[in-house]
Amino acid sequence: MQEQRRQEPVQEQRRQELGQEQRRQELEQVQEQVQEPVQ
Repeated sequence: MQEQRRQEPVQEQRRQELGQEQRRQELEQVQEQVQEPVQ
């Protein structure tokens, strides 16, 4: 039981880090699209 409780916060932290990483990549993609000259 203690093992599961110990692992849960780690999984939550990883999930948050992955979410931040995905948002960062999405922001970078949006910036690249904005920087492209519109013809």
